[in-house]
Amino acid sequence: LLDDVEWACESVELPSPDAIPQFYHAKIQVKHLHENPSRAYSYLFADPDGNALTLAGIVKEQGSGRLFKTWTEELVKAGALTAYQSQYAMSPFVKDVRVKRGNMQVLMEVVNHIGYRCLVEGVEASTIANVAGNTPPKMEF
Repeated sequence: LLDDVEWACESVELPSPDAIPQFYHAKIQVKHLHENPSRAYSYLFADPDGNALTLAGIVKEQGSGRLFKTWTEELVKAGALTAYQSQYAMSPFVKDVRVKRGNMQVLMEVVNHIGYRCLVEGVEASTIANVAGNTPPKMEF
């Protein structure tokens, strides 16, 4: 792709890890290449020419025709804690919430301020085996 382009290689000094903000809030529009484009189209709805419409949240790139999944994320970073809230066009009334701290994360779906399908994951099996009485892992704040 860039075979015929001259590219000057210059070293750039990276910021000190202490200079990188550890507390911030960001709203992000995510665009991810669809891994299975045949599943990006509706089986029920078509345009006036009879072509299947893309599903909600799928964007077709002009020119290349590549298909992308899109969604919005709100991210809050506070030291070692990172919280994500994702919202997808296919389920506009459900928000996925993910809270990460170290190698653990808590996941849940939120509808009308109520959490469902709560899950704690990311703990290595050996760590779980070492917990006395096989008590499930938990995350405390």
